[in-house]
Amino acid sequence: MSPRVLQTRLKWTARIVGLLVCIFFFLFAVREVVPTFNQDSDVNSLYFILLLSLVVGGYVASWQWELPGALIQVAGGICMFIFMQSKNETFLGIIFGLPFVLTGFLLIYSWVVWKLRDVE
Repeated sequence: MSPRVLQTRLKWTARIVGLLVCIFFFLFAVREVVPTFNQDSDVNSLYFILLLSLVVGGYVASWQWELPGALIQVAGGICMFIFMQSKNETFLGIIFGLPFVLTGFLLIYSWVVWKLRDVE
């Protein structure tokens, strides 16, 4: 497979999977997290929304700036895992953090292939 085709497939796979993940977590947040703001001031929900906003911002940024957006996604995914781990929810940390880390690594790998293609 040529580097151009590989890079294009990696980038679009990451974009499509990232879009599905962002839609899923947005719907999850609207359904489960936002209603807790009306009941009481839940700091954990606020942290989760902030981390989710960071990762979605990285996803949006990756459409224009592939590497910085991917790094934001990876960092946000890792922070989300650490946050859930601190609440003794390792499994949820994996579920919430891993999809963003994987899409970020796909974008980083796509960027590396693109740079190596330019060197050849």
